[in-house]
Amino acid sequence: MSTTLAGLHAGDTLVVGQCAGEPTFLTAEVARSRDRITGATVYRGMSLSHTLTSRHADHLRFLSTGALGTNSELFKDGVLDLLPVPVSQIPVLWRTGRMPVDAVLVQASPAQPDGTCSLGVNADYLPAAIETGAIVIAQINDQMPVTKGDTRIRPERFAASVVYSQELVEFPDALPSARDREVATHVAGLVHDGATIQVGVGGLGTAICESLTNHRDLGIHTGLLTDSLVGLVRRGVVTNSRKPIDQGLVVTPVVMGSRETYVWADHNAELSVRRVEYTNGIRTLAQIAGFTAINFALEVDLYGQVNSEYAGDRYIGAIGGLPDFGRGAVEAEGGRSIIAMRAASSDGTRSRVVPRLGGPVVTAPRSDVDFVVTEHGVADLRAASVADRARRLIAIAAPQFRSELEYLARSM
Repeated sequence: MSTTLAGLHAGDTLVVGQCAGEPTFLTAEVARSRDRITGATVYRGMSLSHTLTSRHADHLRFLSTGALGTNSELFKDGVLDLLPVPVSQIPVLWRTGRMPVDAVLVQASPAQPDGTCSLGVNADYLPAAIETGAIVIAQINDQMPVTKGDTRIRPERFAASVVYSQELVEFPDALPSARDREVATHVAGLVHDGATIQVGVGGLGTAICESLTNHRDLGIHTGLLTDSLVGLVRRGVVTNSRKPIDQGLVVTPVVMGSRETYVWADHNAELSVRRVEYTNGIRTLAQIAGFTAINFALEVDLYGQVNSEYAGDRYIGAIGGLPDFGRGAVEAEGGRSIIAMRAASSDGTRSRVVPRLGGPVVTAPRSDVDFVVTEHGVADLRAASVADRARRLIAIAAPQFRSELEYLARSM
């Protein structure tokens, strides 16, 4: 084992930064040295690297809140344990000792004039893990953007560090389909000028951001800052001027996009990268009048319950921040919780508006959904009875499934 990882022991629990903040030099070293730390648990959020793969499960246990990015490969191979909680709850589990933390592996900038290093694109769950008193091992990367918020850490806190320069992993926006753009047009009509928005990731998220280009004075308080959202800042659509808190600031726990976005983030006084307890906390979100949460679903049933995790019997998603942002939008004055999706599967053979959720889980309860949007329109579920919900949701289902849904709704 390298001297950098000498502080790790068999059976330890390692918390690793996610997305572009993953210290891939260190995780590759963990993979090479795994026989020396046999039985260790590695917790990562979304991974974009292949440094830790299924073949490393001979000595390591993998844990995450979702099967996103390359974690999907671990889950498919049966070596990823899932923790079924919203991301906002992870710090609580560490703080209360219900989940141990022995070491935190981070990627950070070199020390700045104020003497601190920056975690750059990824605060998220890392501050809470560090505050447990666990040892911190750092990959110092001079290509890590320097950001403000909850990203600063003094180098004396590092039990060990290694200097290794590398470009950050890029995650460009997915290209939207024609149906995504149709859905996005309806979503845009629900977003008021001056609203503070949170937008999910994927082709539909890209399309929604494109559909908002004629809006004015939007704010951003989101779970993952993407190229498309940064594009709204660059175009002047987002000014953050009407936010009741964090005025003038784009707020996010994670930045993930192209190199251009990482350059934009570096030393940007209008960006605040915060810990997930703040960004996803209900008390925070409830203070944001007009907070508009825009999230996506794999299916919605006629009660308004949301599944964003299972496609049939395959687990492909995560709980993520959807329950946090949906509840926060409902609590905020003038807030809106929007669920957007295509009305049917890509081949048109399966409705995504269903009588009852087909999977074993409910990602978001019906009480935290204000609107459901497909390419066929908007179902306003506010103050809607069970019967009204069913009628409104059937109206935005794909036409070829409406008769069957109407028949099945009679037994509800």
